[in-house]
Amino acid sequence: ITTQHLEDYLAWMQGERHIPCSAKTLARRITSIKVFFGWLHGIGVLGTDPAEPIVQQPARPPLPTILRDQEVSRLVRAAQDMLWDRKAPDARPYLLVSLLLQTGMKKAECARLLVTDINFDQPQTPELTIRYTGEEQAHKNRAILLNQTIAPVYNQYLEQYKPQDFLFDCTPRNLEYVLDEVGQKAVLVT
Repeated sequence: ITTQHLEDYLAWMQGERHIPCSAKTLARRITSIKVFFGWLHGIGVLGTDPAEPIVQQPARPPLPTILRDQEVSRLVRAAQDMLWDRKAPDARPYLLVSLLLQTGMKKAECARLLVTDINFDQPQTPELTIRYTGEEQAHKNRAILLNQTIAPVYNQYLEQYKPQDFLFDCTPRNLEYVLDEVGQKAVLVT
């Protein structure tokens, strides 16, 4: 197998097959090829590494969708409607939406929040602490001031869900489901 064979394969992946592969798939294929042929060369099966000249093409993630002020208002109203529902009030969507909008934190960070990460010692300026356990990510640790209006919904959430350790005792995927439901009620997603 030569470098030309590998380049022809990658060209086929990108444009000649019935369904062109995505940028992320192409990046994974290139990585796999480079690792595989590098390994074969390293153990002496191949005299030269035909994948060595192949240039890695990192996939660029798509830009996030930014909500406009009107959409944010609809999202908050939909979450409030769920909070104030007479039959089955649910504080989680409103608390989740409020935290995400006030802090800009990532969904995974939200899923790792502990009950004790929100501090109400100063009622006028509650504080949220986002912590990372690994030393290599310690630079991401931060404290963010919250709007004092979060206190009632936070207390209602604690009363309703009774979390022990993690504030949201579920997976990040479950939080996506909650956000998706609120987005559908706000007519943000179809």
